[in-house]
Amino acid sequence: IKGVVSCSEILEQKLLAQYLDYQYVVDAKGVDKNYSDVSNLKNHIVLGDYLDGTKNFVIIGNKVFNRLSLKLLDFENSLKLSFFKDSKVIDINNAISTGSFYTLGVFRTDVEIDETHIVLSIHDLRDFLQISRQCSSIEIKVDESFNDKSIEKDLRNYFGPEFIVK
Repeated sequence: IKGVVSCSEILEQKLLAQYLDYQYVVDAKGVDKNYSDVSNLKNHIVLGDYLDGTKNFVIIGNKVFNRLSLKLLDFENSLKLSFFKDSKVIDINNAISTGSFYTLGVFRTDVEIDETHIVLSIHDLRDFLQISRQCSSIEIKVDESFNDKSIEKDLRNYFGPEFIVK
């Protein structure tokens, strides 16, 4: 589509984050390798590093980091992320899936995102959730010299009416 510079697949899921004695519900955002082309999140890392493709590493909003009293690269005490499987299993032990992740970096953007978000590889999130090529959205970067309304119209025509373009 003319005017689209780059795009990134996104998968979002609410998860329970646990670290030592602390728990907090977070919005996990799985991103692909193109995410740094459509977002400036890489420029907002205030501690540690941005995602480098290493499996089971996350970057965390500043407020989430503080709320859970996390430490960077704590290999002795991993960040546990959990979710309820979409099943009709009565046994609670089989209904919850938990994985271990490690904090690579901390970002500070705006209050809402800092309070709720962790970001990880979309491949790690898909593997953890046991799903294949699903994504919940596609984020794009547009060439500022193009008309936004024209690009929006082209996207609507390309994807069809069942997709929301905003």
